[in-house]
Amino acid sequence: MKNCPYCAEEIQDEAIKCRYCGEWLQSRDTGISLYDELTEHHKRLYVEEFKRFLNRKNLFSWIHAYSFYILSTIIMTLVIIGLWRIIKMIFWQ
Repeated sequence: MKNCPYCAEEIQDEAIKCRYCGEWLQSRDTGISLYDELTEHHKRLYVEEFKRFLNRKNLFSWIHAYSFYILSTIIMTLVIIGLWRIIKMIFWQ
């Protein structure tokens, strides 16, 4: 048994894909571990970029924008349904 380099769960020695996190442990063509293919420089760059992403001030600004659009769509739908009912009462009674 060995540990997955991505999620640290215990997996079988012959495993080529982790059953817990779904990451491929070996490249399909070469048989070389994908984690080992990354140089230390690339690993450091990835970690720095991820930290920079987490430190952004407007990380969740897109959530606010989409929630506004969703809320306005719901309100407009309710207004249209209400207007349709009023028009229906006036003309088709």
